[in-house]
Amino acid sequence: MYCWHGLNKDAASGVDGVTAGLCAANLEGNITDLAERGKAGRYRAKLVRRVYIPKENGKQRPLGIAALEDKLVQLACAKLLGRFTRKTSANALTVTARVAAPRIRSSI
Repeated sequence: MYCWHGLNKDAASGVDGVTAGLCAANLEGNITDLAERGKAGRYRAKLVRRVYIPKENGKQRPLGIAALEDKLVQLACAKLLGRFTRKTSANALTVTARVAAPRIRSSI
C-alpha cells in the first residue's frame, strides 16, 4: 500500500489495459495477491507496451509503457534498494548495508 501512493494514477495503461481506477476498485485484494505471488516466486512481469512518439526531426522515438502491477513492483524494489545504498558521486552508488558472514558451527 505504501508504494501505491507514489504511482502516477494518470499514466497510460500497459499491455494488460489495467488502469489505476480499475486497480483501486479492489486495491487491498490486488496488492495482497501481488505480494503472495512475489513471495511464492510466481510473479512474472508482463510484456511492455511499445508506442512511438514523434521527435522534432520528424522521426519517431520508441517508448515502453509497463503494466501498472509492474510499475508497483519496480517502485517497491527501488524504495527497498534505496535504503541500502547512498549516493557517493554523480555517477556511482555504493552499497552501505553490511551483510553478516554466515556462522559455521563445528562439530569438533
